[in-house]
Amino acid sequence: MSFSINAINAEKVKKQLKEEGYLFAHQRTRMGLKATADFLLEKSREVCPIKTGKLRRSGYSKVSNKPGELQAQVGYKAVYALVVHELPQSSIRTPGTTNKYL
Repeated sequence: MSFSINAINAEKVKKQLKEEGYLFAHQRTRMGLKATADFLLEKSREVCPIKTGKLRRSGYSKVSNKPGELQAQVGYKAVYALVVHELPQSSIRTPGTTNKYL
């Protein structure tokens, strides 16, 4: 297989290849960031206190969809998540869990 670039369009093609290379790298980095956020959530859930299971189920991980931005977020949506996080460790009754779960 071979291809040639017309000299008239060479700069345009170079620019396009550079942009596509950036987009590919950004996409792959984003995938790695999402995998890392998912891993962190999984480990956090393992030590999250459990009474009804609602707090553990409320956990989430997400990666920003904004072009050019690489940012992940891991958290818990239960309204009492912060309260449990700030409780004294002595009030946590589930063995193997901790109040500082994230």
